[in-house]
Amino acid sequence: MKPRRRFFFLTMAAGMLAVLSTQLGWAQDASHTRIVRLSFAEGDVTVERPDMQVWAEAPVNTPLQQGFKVSTGENSFAELQFEDGDTIRQGQTAILALTQLIQTASGNKINRLELQQGYATVHTLGEDQNDVFELVTPQGVLTARGSAMFRVDLDKDIERVEVFKGTLDVRSNLGNWALESNTVLL
Repeated sequence: MKPRRRFFFLTMAAGMLAVLSTQLGWAQDASHTRIVRLSFAEGDVTVERPDMQVWAEAPVNTPLQQGFKVSTGENSFAELQFEDGDTIRQGQTAILALTQLIQTASGNKINRLELQQGYATVHTLGEDQNDVFELVTPQGVLTARGSAMFRVDLDKDIERVEVFKGTLDVRSNLGNWALESNTVLL
């Protein structure tokens, strides 16, 4: 092989390695491979996968990933359990979207869910203060601060948030504030 050609190939190979190592470094910043499980299902509980756009029956222990939606029918209930023991319980006629399930390079978990209709009760253990658990609603974003238990009810244009334990940070178009234990927000 001629020296110029060898130099060209070596330069191209070095460039490709640099690009590849940058992409691999970026990929290590966050992982989307987390799985949540459906730990309880009673009645009509269905799941919609992001690649299928069809609702299918969801028995107990169904694995759920980022982009999935879980729906409960009349007189039906579901519970989703996360790796660290955090849970979210859906009441009847609720739709919950798992919009973001990430594990950062440092091992912290980011859980962003969206309650689209119905009601749900969230219980976070808060074992790692750097983990994030957010519930998005039509009125704003609720972020559990450590160990917390709260319920959100959506009824048409009315939203009710009740904090049973811990503290919630609230972000909405009305501003930002904290909701303490034994507080109700309408």
